[in-house]
Amino acid sequence: MFYIFLPLFTVSILLYVLFFVLTIIYKRERGSIAFDRKCYPRVSILKPIKGIDDGFEENLSTFLDLDYPDYEVLIGLDNCCEGTREAVKKMCRKYPEAKVKIYNRKGFSIFNPKIEVLSMLEKHASGKLFWIADANTRVERDTLQKLVGEYLVNGSKIVYSPIIGTGSRTFASAMENAYLNYFVSGSIIAANSLAGQHVIVGKSMLIEKEALQEFGGFRYFRKYLAEDFMMGKEFVDRGMSVSTNYVWVTNYVANSSILSFAKRMARWAKLRFHINPAMYVLEVLANPLGLSILALLFAGRQILPVVACVVAVKLVLEYASLFLINTQDRKKVWVLLSYPFIILLKDLVLFFYVYFVPFVSRTVYWKGKFLTIGKYSMIVNAAG
Repeated sequence: MFYIFLPLFTVSILLYVLFFVLTIIYKRERGSIAFDRKCYPRVSILKPIKGIDDGFEENLSTFLDLDYPDYEVLIGLDNCCEGTREAVKKMCRKYPEAKVKIYNRKGFSIFNPKIEVLSMLEKHASGKLFWIADANTRVERDTLQKLVGEYLVNGSKIVYSPIIGTGSRTFASAMENAYLNYFVSGSIIAANSLAGQHVIVGKSMLIEKEALQEFGGFRYFRKYLAEDFMMGKEFVDRGMSVSTNYVWVTNYVANSSILSFAKRMARWAKLRFHINPAMYVLEVLANPLGLSILALLFAGRQILPVVACVVAVKLVLEYASLFLINTQDRKKVWVLLSYPFIILLKDLVLFFYVYFVPFVSRTVYWKGKFLTIGKYSMIVNAAG
């Protein structure tokens, strides 16, 4: 058993090092081409909102004060309560110069609820480009300029972004942010830079309206729960350019619980499993701490020195990621002191629970409904 685990550890650590190196390379501030402001097309920012997320007001405010010549913000409330509506209106009143419209969707649908909201907003959008941005994201004032710059230079029909997770106030939120910064963004960057594959996470997607209309609009994708990934796939299959210029957006997570973290990660795992089962199976190699526990159980004390080295390297890389990527949370003393335990618990939950869930269940709970999914995350059944 000792010699079985050695190559697994080697591949696992090399994979982690690769993710770290690529993430740091593409995290550096990247220059963008400056265009005459008249060249920038009108953009409709589409923001689906289900409830009040962590940092809701600050998140929304970053989209109401962008350094961009011509944009509108269309907010879609998905069966939201009056309190959510009032919170949105309150924020919008603070930015009277922003062009904001609020729409409300009510009712049940068997399809992807996010796509249903986007379809509603699409009918009212006047921009040449759509920028889908989730409610728990925040951006810099020049983010939209940089994304549109990629469109103007390369003609990309979809421009997507890596994610910075930050805002940790609880043990579980620090776990989730570490996962976003290392595995999620690492996967996005590695897939694109090494294999030319597009792993799109829909926290931020700039889409050309005319290209989307070739599919009949957003509704074409309502049958998929992983609508973001499938948009990238379908666009590429039709010969349309899809790219990222590594303009990062921030995903603000402050108050997660361990249970909510586990449920959210299990939902994402089910999507990845049904999109590419073979690749999902290999994800076991992306968890060297989980492999270390198995090694101790099956190989005994003789592998303990190797396990100690693996754990040490893993923690060093995680700390390095915290300092170089999550620059806000690195200032928090409690995060610095408890980070080894945060990483250990994160990886144990991912390895011994989340990883195995897709093999026994294909039902997810999302936005108030249970959805049963099939190949490519296609929704085959829904119940409220």
